[in-house]
Amino acid sequence: MTAKLFSDKNRLPHFGPFPLERLERKETCDLSAVPPMASLSFDRADDPSSIINAMADYQAMMDAIRDGL
Repeated sequence: MTAKLFSDKNRLPHFGPFPLERLERKETCDLSAVPPMASLSFDRADDPSSIINAMADYQAMMDAIRDGL
């Protein structure tokens, strides 16, 4: 059995189990150290039986659902 650090007796259910509202907030954050996102390639011409080749069609379908036509 673990000791409770805080009581959730009167905590509203939609706040979830962890008191994230107690975390310190910052106005801005420096994201200059984050590397740019690498692009993905769903093309394996050297291995035509690879399932990765089918991922391009699947990704295009998900993009259409997410972004619209």
